[in-house]
Amino acid sequence: MTVKLVGVFAHPDDDSYLIGGTLLLHRGRVEPTMVFATSGEAGPIASPTLATRRTLGAVREGEQRAFLEAIGYPDAPVRFLRHPDYRLPQVPFEHLVGEVEAVLRQVRPQVVVSFGPDGLTSHHDHVRAGEAAAEAFRRARTADREPADAFLRLYQAAYPRSAVDRFYEGVRAGGFDYGEEGRLFDITGVPDERIAVRVDTRSVRDRKWAAILRHRTQLPEHERIPEPLRWIVLDAECFVRAYPPREPGAAVLDDPLDGLESTAAGGRTVRG
Repeated sequence: MTVKLVGVFAHPDDDSYLIGGTLLLHRGRVEPTMVFATSGEAGPIASPTLATRRTLGAVREGEQRAFLEAIGYPDAPVRFLRHPDYRLPQVPFEHLVGEVEAVLRQVRPQVVVSFGPDGLTSHHDHVRAGEAAAEAFRRARTADREPADAFLRLYQAAYPRSAVDRFYEGVRAGGFDYGEEGRLFDITGVPDERIAVRVDTRSVRDRKWAAILRHRTQLPEHERIPEPLRWIVLDAECFVRAYPPREPGAAVLDDPLDGLESTAAGGRTVRG
């Protein structure tokens, strides 16, 4: 049986970096639904032949569908909420939560994936999308009376502290013009001990990168990370488990769906 997964993100292409490899590795085992709070219309435009400021949002929606097709999910449902890009915190929180909750209650996924409080790059849109996802998950699970077959795990994508430190050491050693942790748009990390799942995506590294490049208008963003340091987004995908709380000292899993496929078939999941 397949596991239902809902991703709640701020912009088209967020999912490509955070769960693109995981989806590639789980084709046939997962049914994803993607929710994007904005259409990314404030993002860069790699070439005027691709989009204008007026058309960028619609173009990026098309690029998102092209990405899903490239990783083998051409029919995955996608919901664009079309809130203002870069100004997501200005959207009334209750309204945003209600929109996400409506999707969750319709789909009834076993897994929800979003951002954590760090937003991965200190981006306020990422942070707000993650906050809305967490609250919508809580409300949907409570309204469904804590079911045994849905709303079983809430993951927040994250970069481990050790990887982030290694990345910035590489930035300094290579003399690359990237930025620094804590600044808007620059990678930030969480303590290694908070990581619950680390998916090794090296076997699909090239396929993930090729699919990311389907977001053609965003090439300047893709190339911000110097090629020698792209391992941080291509070699592994890591997650904090926000629900249920991870037991202290629990082993780091290599599969976010571990133990869930029997639940999707109607069984009970093992919590650990």
